[in-house]
Amino acid sequence: SQFQKNVTEIFGESETKKIDVFEKLQSTYTPDQVDEQKKRGFAILRKEQLEIVYGKDSPYANEERLKTLMSIPKEEMHGHIVNNIRALAEMKSFKGRKRNVILAPVILIPLIFASALVSGPVILSPLTLSTSLLSPAVLGPVILSPWTFFPVILSPRALSPLILNPLLFAPVILSPLVLHPFILSPGVFNPFILSPMALSPFILSPQVFSPLILSPFVLTPIILTPTVGGPLILSPFALSPIIRSPQIMFAAILSPFVLSPLIDSPLIFAEVIASPSALS
Repeated sequence: SQFQKNVTEIFGESETKKIDVFEKLQSTYTPDQVDEQKKRGFAILRKEQLEIVYGKDSPYANEERLKTLMSIPKEEMHGHIVNNIRALAEMKSFKGRKRNVILAPVILIPLIFASALVSGPVILSPLTLSTSLLSPAVLGPVILSPWTFFPVILSPRALSPLILNPLLFAPVILSPLVLHPFILSPGVFNPFILSPMALSPFILSPQVFSPLILSPFVLTPIILTPTVGGPLILSPFALSPIIRSPQIMFAAILSPFVLSPLIDSPLIFAEVIASPSALS
C-alpha cells in the first residue's frame, strides 16, 4: 500500500515488516476475539497467532517468550494479562509519585516506609489524619499542603522545606531535621520531641503551644515568628538568634544556650530555669 511505501521510505524496511506482522495478525482475528478486544481492550491470541508475532519470521522474534506464552493454559491467560497490567500501572504510579505529589490529598492513609513518596515535591496536597512513620525524606519540599493531625515519627527530613504550609496537631517525634526551614508555615499544637534540628530556621511562621522537648538545635534562627506557649525543655541550642519574634508564655528549662541573642524579641510571662547562657 502507499502507506507502507511511505513508511519504508521514511523509517526503512524493518518498520514496514512490523506493520505487516500486525496486518497479518489482524486478518486472523475471530469474531469472538474482535468482541473481546472491544469489551476489554485486549484479546487472547491462539497459538498460531502467537507464532505470527513471536515466530522466527517476525521482526519481534523471541523464542523464549513464545514458549512461555504457549505453555500457559488458555483459561489462565486472562489472569496473567490482568496481573501484568496491574503491575505495570503500579510501577508507573510509583515512579510518578517518586518525582512529585501534586493535587493528591492524603487522608487516613499512613505513610509507612514511604521514603520514595515523601522524597519529592509535595504541592497542594493536604495530609490529614495520617502518619509518617519510618519514612525519611530528602529533597522533599512541602508547599501549600497543610498537615492536620499528621504526626511525623522516626522520619528524619533533610533539604525538605515547608513553605506556606500550616500545621495543626502535627507532632515531630524522633525525627531529626536538617536544612528544613519553616517559611510562612504557622503551627498550632506541634511539639518537637527528641528531634534535633540544624539549619532549620523558622521564618514568618507563628507557633502556638508547640514546645521543644529533648530537641537540641543549632543554626536555627527564629525570625519574625511570634510564639505562644512554646517552652524549651532539655533542649540546648546554639547560634540560633531569636529576631523580632515575641515569646509569650515562654520558658527555657534545663536548656543552656550559646551565641543565641534575643534581638527585638520581648519575653512576656517568661521564665528561664537552670538554663545558663554564654555570649548571648
